[in-house]
Amino acid sequence: MPVRRRTTLRVRGPARLRGATVEAADIRAVTALLIAALAAQGTSTIRGMFHLRRGYARLLPNLATLGAEITTIPGGP
Repeated sequence: MPVRRRTTLRVRGPARLRGATVEAADIRAVTALLIAALAAQGTSTIRGMFHLRRGYARLLPNLATLGAEITTIPGGP
């Protein structure tokens, strides 16, 4: 059996993120955009949320319980 090494990842970005309007093409992209939007200053609009609902239906309510301000717009912009 191969030996598993513990890995630490430290990330330091060069600039702060700002809210933006973005569109996701798949479930990985929408999840990454959602995480970035949570870290960004300002409001973000994410199109393509149906990808997220397919695989992570409870993610938005769970994030809201942690204090995330998330609004779902039926039909979306």
